Amino acid sequence: MCRFTKGIVAAIPGWFLMNSWSYYSKSIGFTELRFADWVSLTIYGNLAESGSELGFALFLHLMFISFLTVIFSYLIPFINYSSVWLKAILYAIIVGFFIYAIPTLLSFPHLTRTSLGTVVSNFTGALIWALTMAYTLLYLDKNIETTNEFIP
Repeated sequence: MCRFTKGIVAAIPGWFLMNSWSYYSKSIGFTELRFADWVSLTIYGNLAESGSELGFALFLHLMFISFLTVIFSYLIPFINYSSVWLKAILYAIIVGFFIYAIPTLLSFPHLTRTSLGTVVSNFTGALIWALTMAYTLLYLDKNIETTNEFIP
C-alpha cells in the first residue's frame, strides 16, 4: 500500500472520532460550532439547512482531513516514528492555528469570533484526530508493506 493510500485509510477513523466528539460537545452545550458547521459556513456562507447540505459538508471535511493525513503520512519517513505521538499533536496544533487564523484574517462572518468552549472543543477534536491518525499510520506501517509510487 502506498503512503497516499495509507494516509486516506488513516484519516477515516480519526475523522469519525473527531466528528463524534464534535457532535457530543455540541449536544452538551460546550461548543457553538461543530466541524461540519465550520465547513458549512465556509462553503455555503451559512449553517447547513438540510441533511444533504450537512452530509456534503461532512464529506468535504473528510476530504480535507484526508488531505492533511496524507501530508503527515509523507512526512513520516523524514521525521521517523520516534515520539510520533508528540509530532502528530504538534502537527494538529499548527494546522489548527492556521485554520483559526485564516477566517480571522479574511473576516469570514460567524467565524471571526468564537467562544473559548468552541476553541477548546475543536482543538480537542484535532488532538483526537492526531492521536488516532498517528496510531493508525503506525499500525499500517508495521503490518502492511509500504510501496514507493514515485520510483518507476
